[in-house]
Amino acid sequence: MRVIGGGVPEAVSVSDFKRATHFSGGDQDDDLSLAAYLAAAQEVVETASRRPIGARSVRFEVPLHIEGAQALRWWFPIAPVEALTKVQGLVGGVWQDLDLSSARLEFGYDEPQFVMPSGFLTAGETALAVEATVGADGDARTAALKQAVILIAKSWFEAGIAVDEFSEAKMSFGARALIRQARYKRPCVWRGA
Repeated sequence: MRVIGGGVPEAVSVSDFKRATHFSGGDQDDDLSLAAYLAAAQEVVETASRRPIGARSVRFEVPLHIEGAQALRWWFPIAPVEALTKVQGLVGGVWQDLDLSSARLEFGYDEPQFVMPSGFLTAGETALAVEATVGADGDARTAALKQAVILIAKSWFEAGIAVDEFSEAKMSFGARALIRQARYKRPCVWRGA
């Protein structure tokens, strides 16, 4: 997955972090450090939960592995997915736009699936590129994930851990529990006819 057309939205701002943790100190250097911790913690939480916090446009490039059957359904590796924006097929090393009007997104919030009608893909296509708007904000899962970001950033800041020294063992039990509760588990990858 690659973010396209803009960046990753900030899940927790430095001021939100300070309010949530009652952080009283803080000079310009602390704010810069906190912003780095928050960005790194957000990446860890989003990767572990497979749930982007905040909307963004992304592109998935997926090899076609279905043999002897026509691909009809592909499950996104993350949730939620708000909208499909573009689909391309790879033919002879060149990406070609496919007609999105006959395809659709189903169960975008809980189990996002890209559903294709019979004949959507041709025999010459070796990969599929799907561009979509993903992520959510303002629901219970997102609130829990934002809390996990705060817990992780707070523990790293207090311990003085360098952002690039992160390991799974340095994540608090509370943060792991919040992530585990909100984690998206992809039920399937492809289903054909």
